[in-house]
Amino acid sequence: MELKELQELYLNGLREEGYKGEVSGDDDIGFTYQGDRYWITPYENDPEFFQVSAYYKWSLEDNSEKIKGLLAFNTVNKEKKLAKIYINADFDLICITAGYFVKEPKDFIVNLSRSLGIIQGMMNSFVEEMKKE
Repeated sequence: MELKELQELYLNGLREEGYKGEVSGDDDIGFTYQGDRYWITPYENDPEFFQVSAYYKWSLEDNSEKIKGLLAFNTVNKEKKLAKIYINADFDLICITAGYFVKEPKDFIVNLSRSLGIIQGMMNSFVEEMKKE
């Protein structure tokens, strides 16, 4: 499936669900849900794989906090299904992705709301882990 065709499929599906999506400069589809920004990555060479991501500003300052954060990521990744949470090399931006395979690319919409909930749940779990002593 061509990139433009896949982007249009995602945009139409989002629109039908009441979201306003737009294509970003790097070809992802951006949209807002409950105040957070999400991104759908179109995989032109693998259209049966669907992935939605969210990015959160969060700085892990010193080594102690970095270790605590990495352990929190590990705990959350171990406990949750279909998603992963990680931080960039500068330790100041968290990325959470939820991905799954669909029979047909249009079927992405079936699990979209569940994916968004999983991402929010992962961030909440990470915050809870970071609050622990």
